[in-house]
Amino acid sequence: MHGYEPGEVQPTTELMLRHKHPDDVAHVKTLLAHAEAPFSSRHRIYTTTGEIRKVVVVGEAVRDASMRIVATRGLYVDVTDAVEEELQREVGDELRTIVADRAVIEQAKGMLMLAYDIDERAAFNLLRWRSQEANVKLRDIAREVVLKVPGLLNLQPSERGQVDHFLMTLADAAQ
Repeated sequence: MHGYEPGEVQPTTELMLRHKHPDDVAHVKTLLAHAEAPFSSRHRIYTTTGEIRKVVVVGEAVRDASMRIVATRGLYVDVTDAVEEELQREVGDELRTIVADRAVIEQAKGMLMLAYDIDERAAFNLLRWRSQEANVKLRDIAREVVLKVPGLLNLQPSERGQVDHFLMTLADAAQ
C-alpha cells in the first residue's frame, strides 16, 4: 500500500509516520500516544511515488513490561477508490439538483419578466426578495411561480395569436 516490495523495509512507527499526510500527522500521533485500547483512524498517506491514498487503520498499541508503548500492530485498509466513488456520486447528485433548481429559477424569472415587463436582473431580485421575506428557499419560490403564474395569467388561445405569428415568421404581426 505504501509502495514498498515485501521485505524491502522494516515497518516501524517512525517510517509509517513519515508517510502520513502533513495535515494528519498530529491526529495520528495523538491517537498513538493515548492508545489505551484498540484504535481506529481514517487519514491520508503518501506512497513512495507521492500518490495520496485514503486509509482506515485499525490497530492496537504493543507495550513493554513497564507499559510503555514500543510498537503498534494492526492493519490498513485502502479506501481511496470507495471514497472517490462516493464523492463523485454525491457531486453528481448535487450537480443534478443545482441544474434542476437553476432551470426552474430561470423559468420563473422569464414569467416575471413577461408579467411585469422587467429585465432578468429585476426578475431575479424580485424572487430573491420574496425568498428573504417569506424565509423560503428561492428555488421553492420559483417552483411556486412556475406552477401558479400560468394559471393566473390565463391567456386564451385567441390572445396568443400575435405570439404564434411571431414564432412562425419571426416578424411582428403588425408588419
